[in-house]
Amino acid sequence: MKKHKVFIFVLLCLCAVSGAAYGRGTGVMATNQLWINAVIYTAEKGEVDAVWQKGGEDKTDGGDEAIWGYFYASPDDVSWGSPDNPDIFVKIWFDRSGRIDVNYFHVSVPDIKVYADYPYDGIPGEIATTTTSRRHVRFYYQDGKGFSEAHYEDGDPPKGITAKGNPAGYFTGNNLRIAAVINSEEKGVIDARWYKGGDALTAGGHQVMWGFFYADPKDVKWGSENNPELFVKIWFDASGRIDVNYFHVSVPDIEVYSDYPENDAYDKKGVTILSNRYIRHEFQAESDSDEDGYTESQGDCDDTNAAVNPGGLEICGDGIDQDCSGADRECHPNDIDNDKDGFTENQGDCNDADPDIHPEATDLCGDGIDQDCNNGDSPCGPAAGETDQDGDGYTENQGDCNDDDASIHPGAKEICGDGTDQDCDGFDLACVSNPNDTDNDHDGYTENEKDCNDNDASIHPGATEICGDGVDQDCNGADLACVTNLYEIDNDYDGYTEYWGDCNDYDITVHPGAAEICGDGIDQNCDGFDLSCGTNLYDTDNDHDGYTENAGDCNDYNSSIHPGATEICGDGVDQDCSGADLSCTPSTGTDKDNDGFTAEKSDCNDNEASIHPGATEICGDEVDQDCDGKDTACAPAPDTDSDKDGYTVADGDCNDNDASIHPDVAEICGDRVDQNCDGYDCARTPSDNDGDGYSVKVNDCNDSDGSIYPGAPEICGDGIDQDCDGKDMPCADILNAVKNLLL
Repeated sequence: MKKHKVFIFVLLCLCAVSGAAYGRGTGVMATNQLWINAVIYTAEKGEVDAVWQKGGEDKTDGGDEAIWGYFYASPDDVSWGSPDNPDIFVKIWFDRSGRIDVNYFHVSVPDIKVYADYPYDGIPGEIATTTTSRRHVRFYYQDGKGFSEAHYEDGDPPKGITAKGNPAGYFTGNNLRIAAVINSEEKGVIDARWYKGGDALTAGGHQVMWGFFYADPKDVKWGSENNPELFVKIWFDASGRIDVNYFHVSVPDIEVYSDYPENDAYDKKGVTILSNRYIRHEFQAESDSDEDGYTESQGDCDDTNAAVNPGGLEICGDGIDQDCSGADRECHPNDIDNDKDGFTENQGDCNDADPDIHPEATDLCGDGIDQDCNNGDSPCGPAAGETDQDGDGYTENQGDCNDDDASIHPGAKEICGDGTDQDCDGFDLACVSNPNDTDNDHDGYTENEKDCNDNDASIHPGATEICGDGVDQDCNGADLACVTNLYEIDNDYDGYTEYWGDCNDYDITVHPGAAEICGDGIDQNCDGFDLSCGTNLYDTDNDHDGYTENAGDCNDYNSSIHPGATEICGDGVDQDCSGADLSCTPSTGTDKDNDGFTAEKSDCNDNEASIHPGATEICGDEVDQDCDGKDTACAPAPDTDSDKDGYTVADGDCNDNDASIHPDVAEICGDRVDQNCDGYDCARTPSDNDGDGYSVKVNDCNDSDGSIYPGAPEICGDGIDQDCDGKDMPCADILNAVKNLLL
């Protein structure tokens, strides 16, 4: 129960302001005894009652309960109000000890007055105002009393604490990637799961997205999709500014990461803690100058030409790289317009050496030339006033070379050796003993000389082949296929096109029938999945840190844990797989230089505040500022070839410490390494929407989720096919395999 003097004081205050101090609305009952409310101060309408949206609730195994949701401005009150545009997040915690916490996390630009009362008696017990500088307000109730506290936050991460991970993260769209890592007491570092709550577009053209990170229940018993650990609101301003706002809810420390534009390294990161709950990451969006949907960081190699971008249609042989693949596409011989009449052989030009002959030319009748490429010369009609004297169906203008003899006309049966040109082709047919030695169509070839159709002068060895017409003009045994689809071009010259099953046509080592390398995450033979390394599960490197369980990896689902990894003393985690965590040596625990680290916490010089783990390293000064055991070497001069591969930084070597990386080396697709220094890995095509190095064409079965791709670590029993082998892995399969190994 509340004390009477508190009740009287609040009642007097309420009377003094005519009952309006806690908003015009009635608030909501979060439970049958807990009342909450929020009022937003808007520039448009002054005070407006916020609308409550409950997100969910959950009960932990330990008996704690959680309720979460948010308040938002009604679209009836302000133009930017929306159920998908939270203005203040709320998480309520009912602790097993009896304590009740009501946490408000301020998201909006306007100030917001928040209220709570427990047990509710019709009069607010606690009132506070959240602002852009006072982001967190906590009301809590214990032993019949109510308390409140507020935190002023500037959005900067706390000093002396560094986020050191590189989680896979989640792609929100707009080329932005975010991630969170929870430092749990039970399992150490665990990747948080992302839940997208919603998104909206305001009347001013701003885009908003919100959601939260939570602990996977498979990792910790208190993890749940209805127990948010970190609220997130992302604001894509119409001006191009991007704000990523993280609001810490959980007890454990949480590392937060943001990357824009998305690449392999996070641009901004920090650690949220109970005393530093709010971190803000701000980016400025790139401009798409030619408005073709691609910026320079997204691979647009000419942002002044809308026809040039990673999705552009490549025109062969014009010297322009329309699709930004790194080079103009070489033309197939039949794709070249040799006579410059606007048509190539693949476009139906039946004589690409004569500009007067092409599919749209006017055919001249009776000249024996097929000007319009319709598979024959057009016959001429009778001239004006002309008659067919012999009644054979042909006049002189139509090619009848003797219009007084009905047995003589074009198409008549020729009689060899009679000295008469019955078919009006200009000469009599010579008689031969072998019919296959007769050149019936007068094209210079007989059947014995490999003429495969001796009744058609356009068909003979060496004739110009017309693709796709079903006719073998050059008598090579087959019609020429037309290359009308880019998928029918063999870009890497390995003998296979995408049409014929090449799942990465920019890597000569990847095609149907190629030798498969097990466990490397690459489908060399294009059968839909990477080859597993044997039946022993312990021979698979699940976290791609270079070690399998048989090679001594004691946690093959965490890439920071493996033999040789840097051990952190006293954190309860065996990073180097030595069999135990490294014990910190006894100490008074004094931080002599006040840099946030003691000698027992890996400070290698506790008398100098600029030296500690995570400090900025100064190269070449022979001082180990970041306590990693060595001074960082300074980058070589641009004209120094450090790795002796024949290229310097000035020559375009993008990693002069690795001799396998330089401009002339063959690119290995899909390994997220730019071997030939052209600015990207060749498997990262415009159709790779989630940035995992695989596209739908390269067997990515979910190209909107960066954790799903061929060779990805499979999580058993979650109903998701992470490695794109066509099915989720039943957990029973793993258990049976382990049993078989142990037997």
